[in-house]
Amino acid sequence: MNFKEILSKEIKIQGVSSEELEKLFTIPPTLQMGDLALPCFSFAKIQKCSPMLVAQNIAAYMKSIEIVDHIDVVNGYLNIFLDKKVATNLVMQELLNKKDLGSREIGKDKLFCIDFSSINVAKNPHIGHFSNTVIGASIARLYEKMGYNVKRLNYLGDYGTQFGKLVCAYQKWANKEEVERRGIEYLQELYIRVNTECETDENLLAECRETFKKMEDKDPEITALFEWFKKLSIDEVKKEVYEPLKITFDDWRGEQYYSQFTPAIFEELDKKHITKISQGATIVDLEEYGLGVALVKQSNGTTLYLTRDIATAIERYKEYKFDKCIYITGVEQKIHFEQLFKILELMGKEWSKNLVHIANGRLRLPEGKLSSRKGSQALIKDIFAMAINKATELMQARDNNITVDKQKAQDIGIGALIFSALKSGVTKDSVFILEDALNFDGETGPYLMYTHARCASILRKFDKDITKIKTNNLDIDDENSWELVSCMNKFNATVFDSYNNNEPSFVARYLIDLATIFNKFYHDNRILCEDEDKTTKNVTLTYLVEKILKEGLSILGIIAPDEM
Repeated sequence: MNFKEILSKEIKIQGVSSEELEKLFTIPPTLQMGDLALPCFSFAKIQKCSPMLVAQNIAAYMKSIEIVDHIDVVNGYLNIFLDKKVATNLVMQELLNKKDLGSREIGKDKLFCIDFSSINVAKNPHIGHFSNTVIGASIARLYEKMGYNVKRLNYLGDYGTQFGKLVCAYQKWANKEEVERRGIEYLQELYIRVNTECETDENLLAECRETFKKMEDKDPEITALFEWFKKLSIDEVKKEVYEPLKITFDDWRGEQYYSQFTPAIFEELDKKHITKISQGATIVDLEEYGLGVALVKQSNGTTLYLTRDIATAIERYKEYKFDKCIYITGVEQKIHFEQLFKILELMGKEWSKNLVHIANGRLRLPEGKLSSRKGSQALIKDIFAMAINKATELMQARDNNITVDKQKAQDIGIGALIFSALKSGVTKDSVFILEDALNFDGETGPYLMYTHARCASILRKFDKDITKIKTNNLDIDDENSWELVSCMNKFNATVFDSYNNNEPSFVARYLIDLATIFNKFYHDNRILCEDEDKTTKNVTLTYLVEKILKEGLSILGIIAPDEM
């Protein structure tokens, strides 16, 4: 319930529209200071009198508004205390009646593309891919909440000399049976071996480069081998990573596919006089924009990552006609995307203003950044296994008499990982510590899941459909209940702010606040008691907390269990 909007339509101030007034309302840091605050300094300038006098006049006028209980005038501010009974019923009826909490229709009939995860062929995704993947998936869900048609794009790393090395290594040392049996792990071993030998064997390196040239020229045998590696890689990562995360993609085309469009890009860049030749290489001089010099073609005629990204953006717009497209990558690619967007703008692509790059922070293990060049990796699938095993141990420790359900252990373990990656903020680096992430008592995913399970348990014991019980005129007169109602009322606005800022951590932090307030309410009150009216009130609050927790966790990509 938007109390700011309700009050802004009731208050009449000369020279100030209701929309302008709504933006001026703030929320005090504590409920003891009021439910809403309104600074009156800008009104004082318009009316040419003191802020205190303006505040007192508005306060006197607002006393007649039904939803207002009382107002404190403090140093030119109105600290507004709402009528708990009136406000509670408005909030609870809205939450009870709305099927899809947090949703809006601002994206109706609009298409949104999001490029994230971007795995490499023949490589197991490592912990560096994890935060990028779960951030992208959560932002995609936020846009769906806003009514957008969302297309999830996984831009495959499937182009470059390294793949010539891989195919060459397979032809020299490998066999089909071993690849089919061991998959990506075996392909990585082959790559590490050929990469190591190329460091001292110039003839082998030349052979690998020639193999990649054959790939570019669509040699049937080489192409068939690489397409096999690609399919095997995608199938394995789907099973090992994306299925446990419950993530799907609409588009898997990568660098190799879009490389075919680069000749047309050079023609257009040249025709529009955007490029220059410098020492035999083709560049775009972006110095006047503070973006340095962008290299788009090497002196030997080889295209680059930037060239292929220009082609990719243009071809995607031709296909999808997106209203907005977000790229999520590591912070090290910040300049790359600034150059990409500026070049597209110089090419006259009006839609380039709708491209956004989000530079996510790094998620690392306590040991520090692990190198993958020599095969030392913190693989997502291994971290999944660790988290699931740890979740199983913790659940058994809480109850030695149960046989832990494997699916539930997976949901809890992976949910803990997701929350750990999302709670700190998109741009912040964070250190992943398994024991902390799986704590049932701290600010963690399992804490939220356990709170949801607690709510579900209460509702099972109540054993009635709370939505069919008359809940009008619920008497909320204690601070615990009002604090809970006030927090629940912030959910819809939090989801919108999270979408508006491309920041899933807003939802994550909100859910921690909600769970903390509910658990305090649970501790201080008997939910199911002899007083029927009080039980109805308590169970209704519990039902709404359960509903919001489930909806919020689903935005993050976390399962909300009914039992733990």
